[in-house]
Amino acid sequence: MDKLISVIIPTFNRCHLIGETLDSVIAQTYQNWECIVIDDGSADYTDELLEFYCEKDNRIQFYHRPANRRKGANACRNFGFELSQGDYIQWFDSDDVMFSNHLEALLSVLQICPSLDFVIGNSINFNENSETSRPYIIDYEIPVSAENFINERIGWITDDVLLRKSSITVVFDERISAGQEYNFFSRLLISGLKGQYIKKDLSLRRIHSNTIQANLNKDQKRLILYRYKNDYYILRECMDTLPRNITKRNLKRLIRFSYELSHASTTNKIQWLTWNMIKKQRYFKIGVLYFLWIIANRVSGKGYLFIKTSYRILD
Repeated sequence: MDKLISVIIPTFNRCHLIGETLDSVIAQTYQNWECIVIDDGSADYTDELLEFYCEKDNRIQFYHRPANRRKGANACRNFGFELSQGDYIQWFDSDDVMFSNHLEALLSVLQICPSLDFVIGNSINFNENSETSRPYIIDYEIPVSAENFINERIGWITDDVLLRKSSITVVFDERISAGQEYNFFSRLLISGLKGQYIKKDLSLRRIHSNTIQANLNKDQKRLILYRYKNDYYILRECMDTLPRNITKRNLKRLIRFSYELSHASTTNKIQWLTWNMIKKQRYFKIGVLYFLWIIANRVSGKGYLFIKTSYRILD
């Protein structure tokens, strides 16, 4: 087990938390790693803290996101990937903590299973009151596949996955600031990558108020908009390779999300994007129903019957 693992950590104003994350990387039982931290423009003392950690352990590297790159964690993840030298890639978040056997447990499975492109461990949520929960309820009998992942029968977070670098054929979508693992792993699985769970708890995921997801949960319109973007980009970029049942499922979600956003300021743009996607997918009857809903909605604020009928066709 002498292969190099690249641990890539984006960070933004997390100087009060990232020290614990880096300590957990340093404490790994598997020691052949590099840790690449990419700062997204922090205004706290992240620079000073990372200078200390880089001097403490020369396997830790610290960079700032280039000014010509889009702001956000996904741009930092992609930049870290471009800098990485490892045979394996572990993306991790700057407020979470690895168990000491995290890298060793995941790598050992990949090394004895050359047909696998990635392996998935488990995370445990924890908060400031030391209360714990699970990000996902895992049924190990359900196969790891694009269909099951996109239909949310299975799931994982970014922290959970170790990947072969040579297998990674897509990058994180820098237009998305929430739900990035759903979009990223959907596209990886659609491209044919094979993964497998291992039945081990390997990391702690910190739940606190200062996260994108926590803020989105307080703003349902924004949350729906992010979900819309995720499904739209998957449909648009994987149009020729998506199984028909997944295409139908994502189209149904786009229609539902556009209906739920019908009173938001983005209504016109969302309706236009949805209408064009329906046409590209050659669902002409649904296109007519959706167009009738747009007209009815703008004239009278009604027309749900057209939406409901399109759902039945897509079921």
